[in-house]
Amino acid sequence: MPTTEEEITPETVGSAVSLPSGAIILAADDSPVARMMIEQGLHAMGTEYIMTKTGQEAWDRLQAIDEEAKAQGKSAQDKVALVLTDLEMPVMDGFTLTRNIKQDQRFKSIPVVIHSSLTGTANEARELGGRRRLCGQVRGHRTGGHDTASPAALRLPGDARVTAGV
Repeated sequence: MPTTEEEITPETVGSAVSLPSGAIILAADDSPVARMMIEQGLHAMGTEYIMTKTGQEAWDRLQAIDEEAKAQGKSAQDKVALVLTDLEMPVMDGFTLTRNIKQDQRFKSIPVVIHSSLTGTANEARELGGRRRLCGQVRGHRTGGHDTASPAALRLPGDARVTAGV
């Protein structure tokens, strides 16, 4: 299992993230290492989150959140500030998850951030409605005998690339 050179703490990730009251980040990644690091980063940033292991699990959870929100006279957008997803996952991949979110009137205004170790994902993200791309290797991880660096506050494992703004 890879190790980080520095701890993921509020001091190393930067400023706390301020989400709307009662809102969470919904995250999906099948890699135990990635989930651990994402959870550490989100915790260090002081955010509430729900972690899932597949796109299908995230999609099911998003629909359940929508039902809970309706019962409270709210919408899913009131409850989910952001969806953070990997691309390659079993059962339902991040492309399908993002497509489902963006094609559903209940969810389409929820921002989706896609992270991936795949290169060339920007074109696919654009096809899903991606507006911005934020790329950089991840700081604080030793992979293949070299250190990587990134401006991204949320650190992901390996040589992860981040595509944002879908």
